[in-house]
Parts: sequence; C-alpha cells; structure tokens
Amino acid sequence: MQKYPDAIDPWGKAAAEYIKYAPSGESFAALDQRCGSFLDDMKKNYLTKKVLVFCHGTLIRMMFAHYFTHGDMNYFDTMDNCALAKVSYRNGIPRANYYNRILTFA
Repeated sequence: MQKYPDAIDPWGKAAAEYIKYAPSGESFAALDQRCGSFLDDMKKNYLTKKVLVFCHGTLIRMMFAHYFTHGDMNYFDTMDNCALAKVSYRNGIPRANYYNRILTFA
C-alpha cells in the first residue's frame, strides 16, 4: 500500500490501477468482459434452471458489478468465505436476492 497506493482501494483490495504494476495480470475491464461472457452463456443455456457456481471473491464481485454497476466492483465488498450470493431473472432482468449471506447452524 505504501509503495503503490493507487493499486489498493480504501478497503485494502486491488484497485483497477493495480494492472500498472502487474502487467501480466488481468485488467478489470478484461475480467468484466470474461465474466459477462460467462453470465451470458449461463443465461442462454440455464435461464429456467437453478445453477450453483463456485468461484473466488473477485469473480463474485465482478459478476454482481457486471449486472448492476457496469463492471464497477467498488460497490461490492469481498464476500466472506463460504458465503452465498443469489441472482434471479424475471423477464430477462437480473435481480440481486442476496449477497454475502452466511448460513449458521444451531
């Protein structure tokens, strides 16, 4: 953070400018494009199905950012380990049902 302050956002996560210091890394724009392609395939092939996707936190953030903020991950915190997020479609429109839901067992 001290050496590359523009590479880290206020919450300690990689910011879009990190790519200046990791030239072989994936830009947020490229991640958004890749994520969007995946989501389009999911919508096309499984729109009426229930699908469970396992992935890392940055990809989850980008999925929600792709749907709801045109790829700006700044609006989404990294989810906790093993937390759940849900998106539903109605008439082809995505809606966030929940994000970072933790299941507890008593």
